[in-house]
Amino acid sequence: MIAFIRKVMERLRPEDGSASVPFLIVAPAFFFIFVNAFEIQVHSVRQVMVDRALDLAVRDVRVGYLKKPTHDDLTARICYYSKVIENCERDIRLEMIKVDPRNWVTPAASAPCRDREEEETDFPIGSLENNDLMILRVCVLFDPTFNYAGVGRKVVEPGQEYYALRAASSYVVEPYQ
Repeated sequence: MIAFIRKVMERLRPEDGSASVPFLIVAPAFFFIFVNAFEIQVHSVRQVMVDRALDLAVRDVRVGYLKKPTHDDLTARICYYSKVIENCERDIRLEMIKVDPRNWVTPAASAPCRDREEEETDFPIGSLENNDLMILRVCVLFDPTFNYAGVGRKVVEPGQEYYALRAASSYVVEPYQ
């Protein structure tokens, strides 16, 4: 009987393939961390590119390259400078607010975003007159890279499959001849 138990134990003792058990435990956790790190990096790059594109577009207005810019001019300029926005004209919304520096009224908390389901034709851009202080706010919609795991699932707008990145800048409308 003892010999039989010893034979059974020897058959159970081999460690061939034992490395697969720790791999199966560690690999999903490592993959989850990698996917989240990648999603955070993509999110950061997109935010930086939106901020940069807005700053360059506003710089074009400040130096006089764009005189009396319209919504379409600014949208085209921002889309030109931002290389990472797919379907830029579809997913971007600009809001230009005229602000009186002597009688300051704080604008709404964040820039309104475009609804992908509806076609917008009315763009709220204030009138541009010389020496006006203008605040330009941008909201761009992005689809998460991995929308089924971790960060990608948490950053999306409630009830939607995308998330919004916002940026803001200001400038003074210079008098032009």
